[in-house]
Parts: sequence; structure tokens; C-alpha cells
Amino acid sequence: MSKVLIIDNGNFVELAILLAKKHKVGYFCEYTDMGFPPANYYYIGRGFDEFERVYDIWEFLKDTTHVLFTDVYHGNLATELRRQGKKVYSSFYGEEMELDRVMMKELLTELGMDVGKYKVVKGIKALREYLKEHENIWVKVSRLRGLTESFKSPNYKLIEPYIDSLQQDLSPLSEEIDFICEDDLPDMVEVGMDTWCVNGRFPNITGGGIEIKDLGYISICQAYDKFPKQLTEINEKLSKKASEVGYNGAFATEVRIDKTHNYLMDFTARFPCPDSFLQMYQYKNFDDIILGTAEGRIVDAEPIMPIGAEIIILSSWAEKHFQPIYIPDEIREQVKLKNLTKVNGNLYVIPCTTGLVEIGSCVACGNTVEEAIENVKKVAEKIEGIKIEFNMDAFNKVEEQIEKLDKLGINFFKGEPLKEPEPKEEPKPEPLTPNS
Repeated sequence: MSKVLIIDNGNFVELAILLAKKHKVGYFCEYTDMGFPPANYYYIGRGFDEFERVYDIWEFLKDTTHVLFTDVYHGNLATELRRQGKKVYSSFYGEEMELDRVMMKELLTELGMDVGKYKVVKGIKALREYLKEHENIWVKVSRLRGLTESFKSPNYKLIEPYIDSLQQDLSPLSEEIDFICEDDLPDMVEVGMDTWCVNGRFPNITGGGIEIKDLGYISICQAYDKFPKQLTEINEKLSKKASEVGYNGAFATEVRIDKTHNYLMDFTARFPCPDSFLQMYQYKNFDDIILGTAEGRIVDAEPIMPIGAEIIILSSWAEKHFQPIYIPDEIREQVKLKNLTKVNGNLYVIPCTTGLVEIGSCVACGNTVEEAIENVKKVAEKIEGIKIEFNMDAFNKVEEQIEKLDKLGINFFKGEPLKEPEPKEEPKPEPLTPNS
């Protein structure tokens, strides 16, 4: 039995519950960063008999075999723990491919990849001027995920109140922030791969799908080479960068594609949300995938069914209040919750400082897209909580994207049944240096 430490930000208490079925697990979520610890983060992960809620990682690490980082911002610590001989699941310094958006675009250009038109503007004033002159622009920032999510500006008149709010929040910093303004690519289909990378190598059987942001997700698990080349080409191009840092972790992409082009819109170097919740259920060997990746082993996914469906649980109440939630035992494994605690045997989602209304997901599988969607709707009907909602229209939007794929002739959701692929010849990994 392995002894595993999970270093998380609150999103993946469910991972601790899953791994604790076979391993000794400690779960750590920092609560002291601001110097005035609130109760919220202190109680995330408490109340569970299955695993230990850890507050001192160094004491728990003494005989720990594996350390799993579910998020970015920990490249230094992950690298040091690997130097000490721990088996570490992390993107290590590969996290910069997610955190530094401008560097990533420059890297894609160097690799000869498609890069959409974009402009970096400094400060709110310059951002206002740019958005007045350009319509249908996506605005993003590097590194500061708590400042703002990526947002679309259809035109300046519609987005002006949000820009006003940003300026007020930033106050004297409003002219210090760099904003990346990207042209929209409306005539392309957005799909992605949600895989894992072991020192620049990828599994033979893995997943990918279509996400409707903050609402839902449809995935397929199949042979790696059955995915469109527009997706796998990006992985292969980035594999050298990944191998340079000894990348052993989640590797997810959001890509706009057509028959000939592939624009990487966003790269995720951590457990992707919402995709990871579905993988925890869909892949019956998810525990071995995670621990194997930390060990430097490539482990293929073993899906219970090829198609997965996920619908995000929304609650305006949970944005500021503790959310009690009732889940029948027979579907407990199909409901995955964030910021989770247990008090007197009852489950609660704890409100987080960023005030998100997305508190978790319902997941299900099927042999077809239609079957998976019907199955996840049945799960959603059975859970109860204050002001809980689902936007089932998300699946209509997924079906629209699938129809667009049909027209492009590259619909990988209607491919061949899952087969065992021919094994790849694995190159012998080079030894990692202490600075890898």
C-alpha cells in the first residue's frame, strides 16, 4: 500500500476519497496564506474517516511515497520533493505553459504552430481603446486567475460595465496589468484532449471531448491515434518542452479546429475542471493512472464505457453560504463536489473566497453520446440542496458542436469501438537532473 499526500486547493477532496480505497492518503489544503486564516479553507477535507486531513505536510512526508499536486503554482516545491526521492505528480516548471500566456504563444510560433491574431495591451485605458475599435475579442490575463476569468467582448458598449468593475477592483494597479486580446474564431469547432504526460510521452488510450464552459462536458475514451491529428499534433509539438522539465501530470488542451488548422486557445497544466471529475468515474483504473504517472509509468485508461457525460451543479446559495447536499448512496460515486467537508455525517460544500457558483458535477457513461446524456440526467434528478440548478441546454450546445464536426468530416465521437492499440515502442527515459 502506497502512502500518498495530495496537495490541493479545495477542488479535489473527491480524489482523496477515491485513492483512500486502496492507499493510505493525506489531504492538504492551505489555509494560512493570508495571515488571517478563515474557517472555510481550514475545514475543507475534514470529517472523513477514509483519509487524514493534513496540516503539517513535512511531518506527513516522512514516509510518504507519492505526492500529487492537483494545481499549478507549486513548481518549486514539486521539483524539490522529486529531488528528495518522492514520486511526484505535477507539471513542475511546465506550469508556465499555462500561467504565461504570451510565452506560450511565442513558443507555439517557434514550433511552427497556428497562432491566432492577438495583441497585448498594458492597463485598463489601453484595453478600453482596443475594445472600442475591435469586436468579438477574448480578453485574458496571465498568472492571476483570481483577477478575472477569460471573458468575451462582443462590443465595447456591452462590456463597458465589466471593464468599469475591473478598474474599480484594481484601483491603482489598473494601469499595471497586461491584457491579452485575442480575435474570436467563430467558424471553428472547439474540442480538446484531456490526457496525461510522462516526461514528454502520452498514453495509448486516453480521453478528449467538448466542454461547454461552466455548464457541461462530453468525452470519449479511445486510442490516442483515433483523435484528430489537429489535436495530437499539438501534444507532439509540446512534448519536447514537457520532457525538458520532466513533466509527469495532467496535460489538457482547448483547441479550435477545422480541416486543416488547429489553434491552441488554452493549455491546462493541472487537474482540468470539469474533466477530472468525469475521469475519476469513467476510468476504472484512475488511481493507477495517477500514481503511475508520478512514478514515470505510462498507464492507459480503462473506461467502463467509451462515452462520458458531465453536467455541472450550480448553486447561487453556495456562492456565499455553506451548501448542504443530499446524495443517495447508489449514485454517490457519480456526484463529485468541490470544497467538501463532512459535519455530523452530512456533506457540505464550503463557500470559497472567489465566490464560484459551480459546486461540482454529476457524471455518467454510455455507449453513445445520447445514452450518456440520458444517464447523467437521471443522476442529476436525484440530488437535493438549496437552490441547486443544472443547465441542461449545455447538451444542446454540445450536439451543435458535434454537428459541426460532422460537416468537417472529423467527428471522433462516432469512430470505431474501443480497441487495444498496437503498443508503442517506449524510449528509455533519460535520467532527470536535480534541476529538471
